[in-house]
Formats: sequence, structure tokens, C-alpha cells
Amino acid sequence: MRRLFGLILAGVGFCSGCQSVEKQALEPLPANATALPYADLVERARRQVWAAQEIFYRDDWDELAKAGNMLLDSAQRLMQVKAEQVPTRCRDGWPKPAEEFRLAAEQLSQAARQHDAVQAAHAFQRLHLVLKQIRPD
Repeated sequence: MRRLFGLILAGVGFCSGCQSVEKQALEPLPANATALPYADLVERARRQVWAAQEIFYRDDWDELAKAGNMLLDSAQRLMQVKAEQVPTRCRDGWPKPAEEFRLAAEQLSQAARQHDAVQAAHAFQRLHLVLKQIRPD
């Protein structure tokens, strides 16, 4: 019985140190972090959009504004990626999709501050379409 109690207690302690996928996606990167590879950066942005969407469904406007700021950071990092590092199908118009992602992230942040669900939904639509366009394949 003591062993079982000890294992349960250890399991609870272990799990309390774990972060949800949502929280991990919205953790800021250190300012001095090395540049992420393109595929990793797009995957991070995708996870951030999904995490922000979960926050949106809970009507947590303050957290949604913070998530929008994290998306803006990812957009800035995407804009710094050189065209030769993106998939061939994206090179001709690069960094236009990254700028579109940035504008949609700004729209999301603004909608969150104004508690505007319709504008937030439009921003999410734009974010998803850009992510689909720039996916690394």
C-alpha cells in the first residue's frame, strides 16, 4: 500500500511539472536564441495558431492578445528567413506570405483587445490559409 501511495505521489509530482502543448507553443523564444530552421519555425507558428484558437473558444481575451503577440514574434522570424531557405513553390513571392501572416497576427491581437469574435475568426482564417501556403512539405 505504501508503494502504491508513493508511486501515485511521484506520478502527480512528475505530471505537475509538465506543460500543456498549448503552453509550450506560446512560450517565447529567448532573445538570443539561434534562428530556427524554416520547417521548425512554420511548425511552431502552426502550433501557436492552434493554441490561440483554443484560447479563443474559451473567450479568454487577455490570453488571446498574448498569443497574438507570440504569433507576431513568429511572423517577424519568418520574415527574416531568406528565400533560398523556403520551399521552391514559395520562393517567387517570398516574404509576402510572411507579411500576410504578420498582418493576420496583428488583426488577431487587435480583435482580442476589442473582444471582437468576428474579426478574430477572420484573422484565424487568414492565419490558417497562409500556413497552408507555406507548409514545408
